[in-house]
Amino acid sequence: MKTTDIFFIVTGTIVMLFLAYRYYVSRLRSWQLSHAALEQELEDLQVQLDRCVRKEERSSREASEIKCVQEKLLTTLSHEVRTPLNGIMGMATLLAETSLNEEQLDYTRTIVHSGENLLVTVNNMLASSSLQLSKTIDPTITKARQREFGLRDCIEEVLAAFAPALSLTGPELLYHIGPAVPEQVKGDRKRLSQLLVNLVENAVRHTSSGYVHIAVKVLDGGAKNELVLGFEVADTGEGIAPEQLAVLLTGTGVPEDEGTGRKGLGLVICRQLAESMQGSIGISSEQGRGSTFSFSITVRRTGVPDVAPTERGTKVLLIDEAGIRRDATAARLGLLGFSVVTAAGIAEGLPCAADVRLVFIDGDALDDLQPLTAFPDLGVVLLKRMGGSFSLPAFMRNTAILERPFRQHQLSDTCGALLRHDLQPQTKPMRILVAEDHPVNQKLAIRVLVRLGYHADIVSNGKEALDSVAAGVYDLVFMDVQMPEMDGLEATRQIRASGQRQPVIVAMTANAMNGDRDECIQAGMDDYICKPLNLDELAALMQKWQNYLNSQIQ
Repeated sequence: MKTTDIFFIVTGTIVMLFLAYRYYVSRLRSWQLSHAALEQELEDLQVQLDRCVRKEERSSREASEIKCVQEKLLTTLSHEVRTPLNGIMGMATLLAETSLNEEQLDYTRTIVHSGENLLVTVNNMLASSSLQLSKTIDPTITKARQREFGLRDCIEEVLAAFAPALSLTGPELLYHIGPAVPEQVKGDRKRLSQLLVNLVENAVRHTSSGYVHIAVKVLDGGAKNELVLGFEVADTGEGIAPEQLAVLLTGTGVPEDEGTGRKGLGLVICRQLAESMQGSIGISSEQGRGSTFSFSITVRRTGVPDVAPTERGTKVLLIDEAGIRRDATAARLGLLGFSVVTAAGIAEGLPCAADVRLVFIDGDALDDLQPLTAFPDLGVVLLKRMGGSFSLPAFMRNTAILERPFRQHQLSDTCGALLRHDLQPQTKPMRILVAEDHPVNQKLAIRVLVRLGYHADIVSNGKEALDSVAAGVYDLVFMDVQMPEMDGLEATRQIRASGQRQPVIVAMTANAMNGDRDECIQAGMDDYICKPLNLDELAALMQKWQNYLNSQIQ
């Protein structure tokens, strides 16, 4: 090979290597510039991300602060409205039981009824505000709270709230719980109660006679101990026009009719409450024949067995001409273990009287009771509407009276007493202290307790309650929550922390928002009753703790 050829080959190689090197350097520089640009862009994005995170954190803090302010406002509003309502409705209820002429009695009952309507409106507004606040601030709050409660107790408390206003006129209040429905369930009692209150109030407002009936059944056994319960609130009222049904629960599309008032805030809230408990709601109606509001909720089984029947096999006779009322009462007697024979009248039921231990008779049949003189050992329970009065025939000795709507424990206690021929069980008088700072509510508490057969002492704040309880003379303390010097929660904590004799402590408060009951229980209180006070609820609560204290001394 010639020297010139070698020269050209070497030179060509060097040139190619040089060009390759320049290309590499160029690409490297391009890549470095691109990488630097990407790093700068990444830094810019990180700055923007940090800015967005800080903005979100600031928005979250602001939303949390707004939520706290709004919740405090709702709690304050609830307390400030319920406190005077407690005095107005309580005193008006006591006034209605004094010697008044017909005109005065009518005015007084109007005050009570108007106060009850105002309370329902306040509850609806607070419930709506609470639900909307939960959805806009924290959607997880709308989940139903899973707490164990008695389903029958919940329904009976709702009906008891309406019973006094319907004592002599208006529809009767009935309920029926299906045989497969457990007594204890786990769910959101507060929301279920509010839903039932709204629907029953709506039904009562539009039903002048007949009945309002709550029915409960199991729709689906579900999985993982879940149950889908179906509720029906039926009335025999005026019914609803077909064109209103589709929009009744949405609150849109149809103007509210002042004559019927069917559409309103309460029914819209019913839909929201049902949906918050994994359920739904619907309506069926026929004008002139009544309406039925049906809804479902999801609850959990508790694992707590239902109470075993106490009177298994004992045969009783139920006489009532009203079919749906007779069926509802028969079901409740069957739950106690009774074997129930039903009849529409005395003449129809009399042939069975020799084979039964007890007979239950509607109060309207009093004039027909003479044939029962042939059965002197027969226990007789007269079932009557709340209110009014009548005299028992002289020949009736082993007799008791139950006012509808009566509670299941009242039915059980009455039957047991009649079967034992023991209508006056001996009880230990309770020594009661009321801690309440509001003068009107102090007077009301004393008067109501006296009406129920109890005496109570009064103190005005938590510190005085603490000092009074230290003496160890009280069995039961009604404790207001918001009081000067020391509130009821702190007073309860200090009482529980002391080594002294412990009384039963019941919160009697206008604090009725979500979580208030739990806060009272966590502080060491045993029970909770909300203002405005309902006499039936208070009487049931007193009986509950009277029985508890009696059991402690036996």
